[in-house]
Amino acid sequence: MPVRILRLLLVLGALLVLPTVPAAAHDELVSTTPADRATVDVPPGELQLVFSQPVLGVGTQVVVEDPDGNLIAAGEPQVAGGQVVVPLPDALPAGQYRVRWRVTSGDGHPVTGELRFIATAGTTAVAAPPVAPPPVTAAPAPSDIKVPAPGVAASTAAAEPTSDSAAVRTVEGAASTSAATTVDAVTSGPSWLLLAAAGGCALIAVLAVAVLAAGSRTPERVTARADRWPPRTEG
Repeated sequence: MPVRILRLLLVLGALLVLPTVPAAAHDELVSTTPADRATVDVPPGELQLVFSQPVLGVGTQVVVEDPDGNLIAAGEPQVAGGQVVVPLPDALPAGQYRVRWRVTSGDGHPVTGELRFIATAGTTAVAAPPVAPPPVTAAPAPSDIKVPAPGVAASTAAAEPTSDSAAVRTVEGAASTSAATTVDAVTSGPSWLLLAAAGGCALIAVLAVAVLAAGSRTPERVTARADRWPPRTEG
């Protein structure tokens, strides 16, 4: 009997001396920006939730309600270790906001909670800078447009050949025109008649001199020539 009591006392003493193993704790919300039940001048541009341990990105949700109870189109939650950041829109009204959040702790258990804050004034969206319109070039007035006459346009188009063959034809036409002009200048007009009359007079004068020269031969010259060759005698 005393031995059994001694064993029981030893077992109880061992249980009291051995350190206890702590149970695994879930992540806890440490702080928020804005803080719960805080009053701010205007709604912030983002919400920040800080937890005691890193949280998992899977299953993280943050829902924000405006003073009228309507859901705000908040941005996607950004998880970095134990910090969760949620972007908010630019234009938000004044009043009390409610934030409900849900994250997944490192051990896989979900953790939920909510907070509230009040904004004394609202915010407005930042207007985008105006885009300057492209420059517009003014069309010329009708009086400034110079329209060539039909004859001028035709002569200009003819004077500018569009190919090598057209240029050759233009040169040949110019040469033919120049030759025809030269022939017309020689064969027409009073200058040609004067030249023809002068040539005819000169020809008549030459013929007259030739006739006179032929008629001036004397019989003596004929006799002298006859004496050079004595007459033949027949034997």
